[in-house]
Amino acid sequence: MRISDLSRRSGAPVATIKFYLREKLLPAGTPTGRNQAVYGEEHLRQLLLIRSLTTIAHLDLSSVRDVLSAIADDDMSLSGLYAVTDRAVFGLESEPPESAHLKDAQA
Repeated sequence: MRISDLSRRSGAPVATIKFYLREKLLPAGTPTGRNQAVYGEEHLRQLLLIRSLTTIAHLDLSSVRDVLSAIADDDMSLSGLYAVTDRAVFGLESEPPESAHLKDAQA
């Protein structure tokens, strides 16, 4: 889908999507021309997550970046992800448990 379709389906203005792309909160689309790209369902899901974190959870973009990085980290355990999210949402200063970077099956 084009950026205009992504905007329509997500409810996010094109300018906001471009800002998220510049800030690397949203991965770049597949280029189709010098100034054009196509975006997939993964882009839509990530955009909806970013919008939820900023509008519902009232997170700043730095906290959103931390949560997105934790989600993308294949070595992050579920408890580690919860710790990162708790810190972002509730401002808890606790560090993730030592097993946070182990697979859930290993933790």
